[in-house]
Order: sequence, then C-alpha cells, then structure tokens
Amino acid sequence: MSALKIPFEEIEVATENFKTCIGKGGYGRVYKGVLSIYGKSTKVAVKRLNEQFGQGLKEFLTEIQLLSGQKHPNLISLVGYCDEGKEKTIVYEYAEHGSLDKYIGRINKTGYTLSWLERLKICTDAARGLDYLHNHVRGHRTVIHRDIKSANILIDENWVAKISDLGLSKLNVTGFVLCGRLCLVKSDDGFSLSNKSVKEHYEKGTLNQIIDPRLGEHMGSDSMTKFSEIAYGCLHENREKRPAMYAVKKELEEALKFEARPPLIGGYGWVYKGVLSIDGKSTKVAVKRLNEQFRQGFKEFWTEIQLLSGQVHPNLISLVGYCDEGKERTIVYEYAERGSLDKYITRIKKTDYTLSWLERLKICTDAARGLDHLHNHVGGHRTIIHRDIKSSKILIDENWVAKISDLGLSKLKVNGFGMSQTVSNGCGTQGYLEPEYSTTEIVSDKCNVYSFGIVLFEVLCGRLCIVESDDGFSLSSKSVKEHYEKGNLFQIIDPNLREHMGSYSMIKFFDIAYRCLHESRDKRPAMGVVKKELKEALKFEESSKQVQGEQVMNLKSPPLAGPDVMNVVLVAAECTPWSKTGGLGDFAGALPKALAKRGHRVMVVTSRYGNYNEPQESGVRRWISVNGQDMEVRYFQTYIDGVDFVFVENPTFQNLGSNNIYEGNYMDLIRRMILFCKAAIEAPWHVLCGRSFYGDENLVFIANDWHTALLPVYLKAYYHEHGYMKYARSVLVIHNVAHQDRVPLNDYSYVDLPPHYLDLFGVSNPANGGHFNILAAGLKTAYRIVTVSDGYAQELKTLERGQGHHGIISKNDWKLTGIVNGIDKKEWNPEVDTHLTSDGYTKYSLETLQTGKPQCKAALQKELGLPIHPEVPLIGFIRRPDNQKGVDLIIDAVQWMVGQDIQLVVLGSGNSDLQGMLWEMETCYPGKVRGWVGFSVKMAHRIIAGADILLMPSKFERCGRNQLYAMCYGTIPVVHAVGGLKDAVKPFVHSNESGLGWTFDRAEIGQLIHALENCLLTYREYKSSWEGIQRRGMMQDLSWDNAAKQYEEVLVAAKHQLRALRNGVDKRLGLAGVNSRLESLQQCLQGKKSLQFLFIVMLRSLFIRLYSSILNNGMEHVTSFEKENDHNVEFGRNRATGFEEKRDVDKAQQRWSNYMLMALGNLELFMDRLKRVDIIGVFSGEVVGSLVVAASNRDRLYVTAFLVVVGGFIAETKKKDQLQPHPQHSPQRS
Repeated sequence: MSALKIPFEEIEVATENFKTCIGKGGYGRVYKGVLSIYGKSTKVAVKRLNEQFGQGLKEFLTEIQLLSGQKHPNLISLVGYCDEGKEKTIVYEYAEHGSLDKYIGRINKTGYTLSWLERLKICTDAARGLDYLHNHVRGHRTVIHRDIKSANILIDENWVAKISDLGLSKLNVTGFVLCGRLCLVKSDDGFSLSNKSVKEHYEKGTLNQIIDPRLGEHMGSDSMTKFSEIAYGCLHENREKRPAMYAVKKELEEALKFEARPPLIGGYGWVYKGVLSIDGKSTKVAVKRLNEQFRQGFKEFWTEIQLLSGQVHPNLISLVGYCDEGKERTIVYEYAERGSLDKYITRIKKTDYTLSWLERLKICTDAARGLDHLHNHVGGHRTIIHRDIKSSKILIDENWVAKISDLGLSKLKVNGFGMSQTVSNGCGTQGYLEPEYSTTEIVSDKCNVYSFGIVLFEVLCGRLCIVESDDGFSLSSKSVKEHYEKGNLFQIIDPNLREHMGSYSMIKFFDIAYRCLHESRDKRPAMGVVKKELKEALKFEESSKQVQGEQVMNLKSPPLAGPDVMNVVLVAAECTPWSKTGGLGDFAGALPKALAKRGHRVMVVTSRYGNYNEPQESGVRRWISVNGQDMEVRYFQTYIDGVDFVFVENPTFQNLGSNNIYEGNYMDLIRRMILFCKAAIEAPWHVLCGRSFYGDENLVFIANDWHTALLPVYLKAYYHEHGYMKYARSVLVIHNVAHQDRVPLNDYSYVDLPPHYLDLFGVSNPANGGHFNILAAGLKTAYRIVTVSDGYAQELKTLERGQGHHGIISKNDWKLTGIVNGIDKKEWNPEVDTHLTSDGYTKYSLETLQTGKPQCKAALQKELGLPIHPEVPLIGFIRRPDNQKGVDLIIDAVQWMVGQDIQLVVLGSGNSDLQGMLWEMETCYPGKVRGWVGFSVKMAHRIIAGADILLMPSKFERCGRNQLYAMCYGTIPVVHAVGGLKDAVKPFVHSNESGLGWTFDRAEIGQLIHALENCLLTYREYKSSWEGIQRRGMMQDLSWDNAAKQYEEVLVAAKHQLRALRNGVDKRLGLAGVNSRLESLQQCLQGKKSLQFLFIVMLRSLFIRLYSSILNNGMEHVTSFEKENDHNVEFGRNRATGFEEKRDVDKAQQRWSNYMLMALGNLELFMDRLKRVDIIGVFSGEVVGSLVVAASNRDRLYVTAFLVVVGGFIAETKKKDQLQPHPQHSPQRS
C-alpha cells in the first residue's frame, strides 16, 4: 500500500475519537483504529503528535519521508498520514501481538512465554529489517534508526517481527531476548541486564546463570552458542569491531536453521499420531491440536476446515473431521505414513531411504496435480492460493502418493469478481517466497508457482533452500538460475541421481523448474502447464525404464547417442503454430518433431513476430552488425514435443506481426533476413537448451528458401575460414525457387561479406548496374541441397523451371536430393478425422473401407445437393481455380466427363472470371457438377473422404499434398506427371497389379481424357483392381516420420561429405598410392640425383601437406593453403628453372579450384608423359637442376613438380596430342 493523505475527520472516526490507547511512541500516543482500505475494513495503529513532546514535528516529517519509500516485510508499513493545522498523525499497519518487550519483561507480561525457536525467529526478522535499513534502501542510502529497543520491535498476527519508530542503534537488544529481562528493570534476583554484566558472564562462561529459566531444556546447544556469540560481538566497545548488520542477520539466520527442526509442529499447533475407528475400521490419523500460545491459529483453524471440507482430490491431504469444544480445537487428517518430502531430500532430516529419479518425478507430478486442482478446479470459479508451499508441506502416503497439506494460510479468490489479486499480510517461509510477494504483499497463484520451482530444485539437488550444505552451496533462486544459465547444473545435482537420470526427463524437469523461477509473474507458467510438462517427463521416464531398463547417463558427456545422431538446427522465417503464410510454416513445425522422435537433438530457430505464450526469455542477448549498424537481438525459447524452439526477437520482427512476415520494401526485407541469419547461426553456441549448448559436434543447419540462404554462406565465410564451427554443415531446402530476391549490386555491402565472395552470388545484368542473387550463393555453398520432390529437383535443372538457377543446380546435381513432405497423420487420417463425425459422415479404416467410404460418399452427395447414386463415380477437384492448377483443362473436358455419367465436385477460390465459369458449368450440368466457392477445411476433408477420384491436372506442382491425402483416404488420384505428383503417384499397371493411380505426361485435354477414361474403366469393370489400388495407397507410410528418415540420410551425408571426398581420393590416389607412385617416379629418374631430390623431397612434402589440408578442412581451404605456401612454390620454381616470372595469384586460385582433383587423379598421366620429355641437363654437386619442356612453337610451357599438384601441367598437356621435345642446348648454371 502506498502512503495516503487521510483527512483528520476520517482518522477521528477510525479511532472513535482516539478512544483506545495502545502505547506511547517516540513523540506521541498510539491508538487502535479501523480504516476502510480498498473497500476492506483494516485494523491500523494511529500515532498522534503531542506538542508537549517538543521534538515531534521534525521526527513526524522524517518518519513519513523515510517510510514512504520503503517496503519490507520486517519494517512496519506506512498506511497514510494527516497534516491539518496542529493535527499531525501517522497511520501504520496494525501489529496484532504488540511489542517484543511485553513478552520478555515482567512489567507488561502477557501470560505467554515465547519459545526459544520463536525468539530466534523474532530476532532474525528484526535483523533483516535493520539490515534493509542499513544496506538496501533505494538510492544507495543508509537509514540509521537511533532508538533500537525491544519496545520498537512489533509483532504482527503471523508472529512476524517488524521494526518501528526509526532511529539509531549502537547497541542491539538480542541480549534481552536471551535472558528474558529488560535492561531498564532490575529483577528480583538483583541482577540488572547491562552491557558490562552480560559481557562478564559471557567471558566467564556462566551465561546459563542468567538465561531465562523458562527456556531451560528447550534450547538447542548449537543455536544457543551461535546466538550468544552474535550478541557478544554486537556489544564490542569499539565500533569498528562490531559486526555489520548484514553479518548479524546472516548468522542469526544460520542459528535459526539449526533450531528449526521439530518434525511434528504444524502451522499453528502440534500434530500427533492417532488411531480412530472409521466405519468400524481402525484407521491411522494425524491430529493437529490448536495451541493458544500460537495466537494466530484460531483464524487458520477455521480457514483450513472451510477449504478442506469441500475438496476431495488424491493429491490433497484429506480432512477426516474436527473438534471445537471450548478451548479445545483439533483437526483430524488422513495419516501420511511416509512423512514429509523434506525428510528425503535434506541431510538434516535424513532417512535411510534414497528416492530414485523416477520416484522424485512422480512425487513432484503428484504435488503439481494437487496445486493445479487448488488453482483451477475448486469449483464455483474460485482459486485457492496456498501461500506457504515448501517441501515440508508435501506429505507422502504409504503408496508413495504425494499430497499437499496445511491450507491454513491459504487465500480464496473468486475469479471474475473484484481484484484479480488478493491483498494480504505477508506470510510464508523465507527462501520459498517470491521477491515480488515479499515486497508488495500482493498474492497471486504465480506465488505458488515460484515456491514450487524452489521445491523442484530441492528435489533435483538433494538439499533444502534453508540449509547450507557441507560444500558451502546454498540453494536459492539466484544460485540455481546461475548454474542453469551457465550449463553446469551437474555440479549441484544430487550425486545419487547423476548416473540414473534419463536425458529427456531431466532436460524437461530442468526447463520447467527454471521457468517457475522467472522474476516476472506474467512469464511464469501456469500450474496447469507445470503439471502437464511434469506428466510428460514422468511418462517418458517410465516408458524408457520399461523398454530399456535402467537408463544410465553421464551428465558431462555430449547429448549425442551414436556416431550418426545429429544436432539439427532448422532455420525458417515462419513456423506453425506461431507464424504461417504457406507450406514452409507447416514444414518447420512438423519435420523437427519427426527428427526428434528418431533420436536427434533438434532446434528450430525462427523470428518472434508477436508476444507468444509458450516461449520464455532465455536471458541471452547478442549485438549483431548489419551494414555497420549494431542491432540487439534477444532469444526466447520453449521445449515442445522433444524440440527446442528458439525465437529471435528484434523490433524489426515484432512490428510485422505473424501474418505480414514478408512485408515492407525489398531492402527492409533483406536487412531483416541478414539479421535473422546472423542471429540464427549464433543460437547453438549461446542459447542454453536443457542442460547444455548444441555446439558444433555433429551439427547441421537446415536453411529454407532464399530467406535463410545466406546462412550457408556466413557459415563458410565467418566460421569455417577462421577455424570455427569446423564440424558444422549446412543443408539448403528449396520449397519454391520462384521465391528469390535479386539485389542491386550497389547494395552488396549489406551482406557484410568480402568482395571476392561476390562471384558466388551470380551477378546478372551488369550493363544496367548489375544484381546479385542471394539464393545462388546459398546453392553454391551449402553442403547438400534438398527440394520438396525428386520430380521438382529434375525440373529445377531446366531453363523453364529453374528461374535462372538451372545452371547452378545442374553443376551441383551431385548434392541434390528430392524428398516429398510428409503429412500430419493426426489431421489427415480417416480413422480419427474430426470432420467425419456428423451430417451422416463416418470415420473409417483400411478394414472398414468398403462400408465407411460409401457412407461418406452418400453424405457428400446429400450435403452438396447431388443425386445419391452409389455406382456413379464421384470426382473431386480441390484447388484454386486458376490455370496453373489446370482448371482450364477441366473446363475443356467437362462435357466429355459429364457424358461418362460421373459427378464432379469443385472446391476452391480464385478470380471472378474463373469462378464465373464454375457457376456456368454448374448451371449447364445440374445434378452432375457442383462448385463450392471459398475455401473450407471441413469441406476439403469431406471431399477427400467421399470422392472416388481426385483430379489434379496441375501445369506444375513442386510437391503437392492433396494426392497424398487422397491416397490415405482410399481416393484414387489422376494427376499430371509433374513435380511431386510424379513422385507420389506411380501409374497403375494392370498386368502386375501395381501402381497407385493414373498419370498423364502433357497438360493436354487428350492426355487428361485418356488417363481418366482408363481410371473410369477400372472403377466400373475391375472392382478387385480398384480395391487393390485403394489398399496400396492407404498402406503407404506418408507420415513425416518417413520423410524424416530420408532427411536423416541427407544430414548424415552432409556430415560425412569430407569423408566421401577422402574416400574418393583414396581410390585414385591414397596415401599408400602416393608412396608407390613416388617410388615409380624415382625409378623413372634413376641416375638423375638432382631431379630425384627435386621431385621426391619437394613433391612429397608439399603434396602430403596439401592432402592433409583437404581431409581436415575441405576443398574451400585449398586456396588459402596455396596462398600460405606461395613463397615456397615460387622459391622452388626459380631455383629449378632460372625463370624470374611471378605467377598471377588470381589465376593460381582459379587453377586450385578447377584442377585440384583432376591433378590428383592424373599423376600417373604425368609420369607417363614425363617419360617422353627430353631431359635437358643434369647439374653436379649441391646445385638443383631444372626441367624445361617445349610445348609448341607458339608457347613455351614450363612445369615443375609443384605445378603438377596445382594441375597446370595436366590442363595444358591435355590440349596436345603429344609433347614435342625441345632441342637440346648447353646447360646453364643458375
């Protein structure tokens, strides 16, 4: 609550004209009152300034100023104030149990004796409040109280201590609590509590003589010793040697941890074991007896009875009954045989039993079910907020079923009425409380989520958040999040679990626990989501145990399970269900899940176009340069169906929305895609997914269309060429080659690549300034290229369909693969199709095909107003009615089709002219043709299910999915054999009863009629053949899993591409082959010692280095290798030939790329030709000889062994039929 200026008249009413005085403050009297705050009657304490005190005005203003800006559970809160003329009052929250001095002195005794544990807690609370004033006040300020004493420590209804009356303290009051007497009062035994007296007893070791005798046997020795040391240190005569308040707070908290161990204390009383006769059967029960010493228990007693009476849930502790007779109040619960969860995860209350990982998962899932019930399923639009979730409140019955207990502090919220959050006094347990609740005291169901996140990490780490372990690690929200974000959680995981945790369930558990601790309430998952994800982790762990037995995993090892298990990062501009404009979104949402099911670790990187619910901020931010401008991106992530979905956020994406992904002028779009590609390629290294980063071990990027075609280029230019990500590979998938962007040459600087990379981009139209093409560069640099069908792959190599890339694709044919997309078997499956459950339709399977499909056919005829004729062939067409989809062929052939006694159903939308033609056909052929204008998903499903034949006369079709849907439903496709249609539909062959439908090769009416005529003939005359085609189609595996198998082969091929190169070279010129050929060369040059030195020593050295470079780094490194060795090559040539010419570096680079493999594969050809070369001379001594070869009378070709490796010698000599030796001449000395 913020401070309010309250009219004096209202204060008079609240205090009944200052009727009840409850004490004296620093400068006036304090009265009890009741104010209406936010429509709720709330007890308050009102301090009224008395002018007799003189100093009060200054302190009045000081206290308002200091308290207005502070909010802490251990500081008394300022409600408001009044400053009207001479009337000056301050209104505080009301402390129900008064001041501490009433409980430790004999003047104002209450009849209630504070236990040692309660005294420790009160002192710790007070220390927290003072520490806050000293060290945590906003603006780097320190508030010094100046009047610390037990009378200024107030205690609220929940026995939480709060500092009041701000002032300065040089002497703490912990000694008052220990001895049970005030320093201002001389006791009956003549002992006066003072600095000097208590220090004397401490130093003599006689503290037991002055300790409150009522504590006696109820003090733990460890906590008492710790407490005494703290109090003694606070009384040091030298200020510099007294501990700082934060140190006092910390040590008191430790003393409290030592003492806070009684296992049977409940929220407001003691719990006893008992046996009751229930329905004639002796039943163990737990009985909580209200202890009046707890004071606050009366309210919680009735709250718990009220809440538990109406709830029955297997994961809530059950209420058996209660007693309310006079002062005796007890609650009877079911008995939890195995006690509370904290006993199993801490070393203080340890048991002889260690919970397995599977048991911990089950207990946490049970607890989440209980909390979800309280939050969402209570009934009456109500929510119960527990407010004190911790491991000691989770009880375990004899069957190891976990149950939530102690609802006494819970709040009941009625959803939809009043405030969405309930204002309450602060309560709960330090360490489990969310920071926001600790400061605002505004309760929400997300408070429970935070506390439950702490419990999850306690279960994972095997330690309580309130107990520091032997290794010095204290479990807290901050510490576990730091370990999680650094990827080293294995350091704090319970050692009993490390060898027995399944990777999937562990990562899932990590993820949900981490998200529960998000600082923002809005970004924490709802308890229903927590329950669902824990159930998934539990289900997976249980199934893995059943199938594989005990799964052992070393947390320090990489997440890969085998040599060909990949880290896959699919990068796409859109991904369903978050963003979709076409098939790419479906692809990005489906293929990764199928790959994950096959055991690969899969990440999807896409842009964050909106504020999606599932992704949570990862905390990772990167600055990325685009054309010299630094742009910040943030990464969000979620984990669904075994896939890490990572979202790149930047205002350039957020401003678009999910339906306008490709909007804006072309340069804005280019900038967005450059930013996205650069951010995506960083994700495996910087975004922590589960327990580790992806890194580059077995890493393959899958880029999609031109939007991400720069990714393979950046992988090569930024990483491979600088020795980074050397094991990473890239695959480029072409969904539609027509989607590409040609960028003016003047804007090349935007892509941030070196000038020599421009050649990769396929510069076109240089006369008009030139353009470069991003997709061209991606095609050239990707390790593998995939298209959405093999037919489309072949078409891309043609001038007509290649969209200017036919040459590039033809040259890279060796790395091109066509894979037909899978279909969603949950949506397109006649056994589960939700669109076939009404209007006379029915679901059917392969077994019920002959009854289910005719029923759907009749229902479709009825719905569309066609005569119901079971024997009349029903033909369906589902497309946009434009010429690309072949509707013009249908229009031309409709008269013939109607003459064959068929029915035709057309579903689609398009331009008004073509739609008009459909209406005209329907009018001309009533009862035969029906058109449905406007696309309908439900009608598409029903046509696929009810039609006998699906007609697809598309002029071109990259992949096509309707033919796949049709075959799944037993509908026979008749298609134009292009693209994916050709791949999917194998023509029916009557002679061997094979095939899946009918195809025609050219988009001509005659071809269409011929195919359809054969189809109709089979339908009418050869029923067994027709049923065979239906069954073969339905038995196919057209799922994404089948597509994933084929993609898996491509990914593995990309991974082993350098290995394939090595194997290819080895077949022609392996290392063993090099040695044997050099031996042959040595024999060829026998007796020519200088030439032996030249060829054998220099060639061996250079070639072996070159060969190693190819194997380790790939072909892209041979150019840089040549540059590195250029001075060696030139030195060798000049010494050998005496020529002074320098090679042109650019031509040398070109020779490397064009002739390397040719040179390696034709060393034998060189040796054969070398035998016919006229050796011109041999030099004696240490001088290196030279070799000169005459090629023709126009050119003089010189060559050395080094140029053999480069390929220049082979390239030139292949142009000649034979070598003509140069006439001998006198030897010269160089």
